[in-house]
Amino acid sequence: MKRGNVSHVALSSNVADLSNRVAAAESRVGQPSVVPKLKGGAEEPPVPVCDKIGALEKSVNELFEKETEILEFEKKMGCLEAWVESEHSESSNLVLNNIVKRNYIIQRSDRLREVGKSLGEIQELEEHITPPVYQELPKHSEQLHKIEVNSAMTVGTAIKLHEHVSKMAEDYHKTVMSVNSQLLVWNRMFDKKP
Repeated sequence: MKRGNVSHVALSSNVADLSNRVAAAESRVGQPSVVPKLKGGAEEPPVPVCDKIGALEKSVNELFEKETEILEFEKKMGCLEAWVESEHSESSNLVLNNIVKRNYIIQRSDRLREVGKSLGEIQELEEHITPPVYQELPKHSEQLHKIEVNSAMTVGTAIKLHEHVSKMAEDYHKTVMSVNSQLLVWNRMFDKKP
């Protein structure tokens, strides 16, 4: 039987062992000195401790048979004890660790309160890490892309319009120059006439 492993069988054997020890002690020492009295004043016959232990064992066994949750708990504790033993620790060490942890917390309670307060402030500020504006960035990115496309189309249209206006201005200039040269020719013709 593993040390610290509590099981129904182990409990029964421990109770039986204890019963045997008590019986041996009673046989050496004798019956208990205090004998309870009944209501009528008659003494109740002494009940040996081993009988009491036997009754206790019987009630424990009945309790284990009735309550399946206790059996499940016992199995889980057995698994936990096996794991704790494989980790080279005992449940008493775990209890001591819990006591040490509690003492550590008590000794540093002021500092831990400050840390807790700071963590609370940080938690309040977490919502500002990613403000709603950043969540709208993809939408704005799409809008910016559309604007860039429209801008490129507008620039293309403006270049074509500029080319058209330049051509028109060039044609106008040629027309004005040719009209001017024609007028000069006519003017010379009128000047030559007497």
